[in-house]
Amino acid sequence: MTATNTEVLPEIRPILFSKENADAEYRRDIGHTKRFIERWHADGEFRELLAQDPYEAVRRYGLERDPMEIRVLWDREYQQNLDPKTELPLSVRRYLAYQNEKARSRTRYRKRATPRDERFAIWRQRMISRCVSHLGGYKADYVVHAPMCFELSKGCSVGCWFCSVAAPRLSDQLTYTEENAQLWRDTLDVFAEVCGPAGGMGFCYWASDPLDNPDYEKYLLDFKEKLGEFPQTTTAQAQKHVERVKELLKLSESKGGFIERFSILTLKQWNQIHEAFDPADLTYVECIPQNKEAFDTTKSISGRALDLHRKRVAKQQEERLHDDQTFTTACVSGFLVNMVERSVRLISPCHASDRWPLGYWTLAQGNFSDGDSLRALLEDMMEQKMPTCVRHDMVVRLRRDFEVEHYDDGFILANRFWRHATRGTPAARELGHLLLQDLTAAEVAIALDERCGLPLEQAFQLLNELFDRGLLDEEPAGAQDSSGRWIPTQEEKKA
Repeated sequence: MTATNTEVLPEIRPILFSKENADAEYRRDIGHTKRFIERWHADGEFRELLAQDPYEAVRRYGLERDPMEIRVLWDREYQQNLDPKTELPLSVRRYLAYQNEKARSRTRYRKRATPRDERFAIWRQRMISRCVSHLGGYKADYVVHAPMCFELSKGCSVGCWFCSVAAPRLSDQLTYTEENAQLWRDTLDVFAEVCGPAGGMGFCYWASDPLDNPDYEKYLLDFKEKLGEFPQTTTAQAQKHVERVKELLKLSESKGGFIERFSILTLKQWNQIHEAFDPADLTYVECIPQNKEAFDTTKSISGRALDLHRKRVAKQQEERLHDDQTFTTACVSGFLVNMVERSVRLISPCHASDRWPLGYWTLAQGNFSDGDSLRALLEDMMEQKMPTCVRHDMVVRLRRDFEVEHYDDGFILANRFWRHATRGTPAARELGHLLLQDLTAAEVAIALDERCGLPLEQAFQLLNELFDRGLLDEEPAGAQDSSGRWIPTQEEKKA
């Protein structure tokens, strides 16, 4: 919907997917409610004062929002006792509508991020299906499975104690020289070929803070030109680079950017950001509370946080979490590219564990020197690691995070999050046993033919149904070092 000077827009509008709907008044309204809720989440002293004297709380913290008007957003007891037929104030309904838009944006993002290359698209969808049963539906819903991301630095200057990807200390940058700019643009051209429009769903950070790179904005403009979208920024340094960030936010909106993110580590940083930025200017910025005073803050038990947990377990200060109780912040099922090292890793999310401490699998890795070598490297990874169906020589086995329940007519797979039944025939019963023996697909199909009279094509149909749902084991052998690099087994080195 596009407004004209004479058009009266509705009271509640989609403003994330249609930013032209957000006039100054609407944006101020959302921004001030959002600022209030940010303070409530971040600051324990504010929460205490708010419960005692709501109007003194907003006065002391300089908040321009009537606390009683939006009480339903911060007073849990009031919320539980509210008559569901009560019409909520307009400011609350607008804020909730905006939050609903943000929640729906993940589904929208996942659909738009489907790569052009058929092998890549089928593999990525299989990883999405796997994560639902591996991570659990609630956690999996937060993972958007971006097709690729780029690091424009080697390491990070921030050094968060809980860093989920254990970013090393900042040691190098990709400066925007003529040579590096050409390599970057050639790299984007290759991903435009492989991903098509889905390439625009990538982003330019990982184990790095984008603002460490002084030329970051130049790389974003090239990204927009080559891939059609202005990529999201997540930074933990907004308070250090206020004027630069203000210009970046303006640039993002002018180029059709979606939503940006500030990771905020301390209450002091919250105060600095709330002092420096007008609430309306942060309407399209998700401020993530990582400070110790924050209400119900949860950090992914992966990377440095996992390492700290293991140390506390060793000192008997905590009970050891099972692998399926950890989590991941890895949001890519695709390629992780470091432009400084000129390296590529093929990755996909998983629960953090001793084998995969950073919360993602590394399935393949390699280096490139120019656009042609990158194109060849991606082609090899897709051909080797992204089968579109079960191949006859592929070892087929049920995922190891499942318990297998055997029955006379089949089997059931079960873990904390998922149950899947393959039942109804003697062949299904036999298949449940065969898929625990590390046989190839051809060997399984022949055994089903010999023992149950199941035609080979039907056997492969059964295998592909399990494969497409991500229920067969595709976890790489080997392990991951502290930087995320894959350490292959001797057999994989030979292969």
